[in-house]
Amino acid sequence: MPPGLEQAAVLERIHEVIGTNGYRLDFTECVVGNASVAPSPLLDALQGWVERTEPGTHCLPTISVGYSDSRAFRAAFPECVAYGFFPYRHMSVEQLGALAHGRDERVDVRDLALAVDCYRGVATELLG
Repeated sequence: MPPGLEQAAVLERIHEVIGTNGYRLDFTECVVGNASVAPSPLLDALQGWVERTEPGTHCLPTISVGYSDSRAFRAAFPECVAYGFFPYRHMSVEQLGALAHGRDERVDVRDLALAVDCYRGVATELLG
């Protein structure tokens, strides 16, 4: 469910958009989403790394239809700023989507090296 919206609010919005007749809706999971604020030192550091690595590109905050461990960290530690950020350039969005959390989950080793460079650079910038 979207950040901050519980089941009742989601159901109300669905009824507003498509009405209440002609379908049955079952909630098989009720996990309320959460989010980190977009303006933050972490986002600034990520943006700096992105600009240095791929000049002319920008970080664009989005909401994922799934959720990452970031959701659990934010729930456990309310002051935690966490983004599900993993840079890649060697696999397509379609490949990543098909492989994520699947039986044969994997990433291109070149993208793993790119992510290590990102995380090291961002951590060094933020923590010294």
